[in-house]
Amino acid sequence: MSRPVFYLADAASVGSTCTLSGAEGHHAADVRRVRVGERIVLTDGRGTALEAEVREVGRGAVTCAVLDVRREPS
Repeated sequence: MSRPVFYLADAASVGSTCTLSGAEGHHAADVRRVRVGERIVLTDGRGTALEAEVREVGRGAVTCAVLDVRREPS
């Protein structure tokens, strides 16, 4: 089964944390109902994909730790 994918406009690096909020945070937390410890993929839509682990889930927001960064050649 593939990991869920969400859009994240801001760049992040391995070891950093990032927060999904707004429409993507709502979709991840309230619709998809990701859970703490779940692995997800965050993409900027321009060839960068972050593998991340969910650390916190709140109403309409998800905080993740970035585990890996992959860049697709353009």
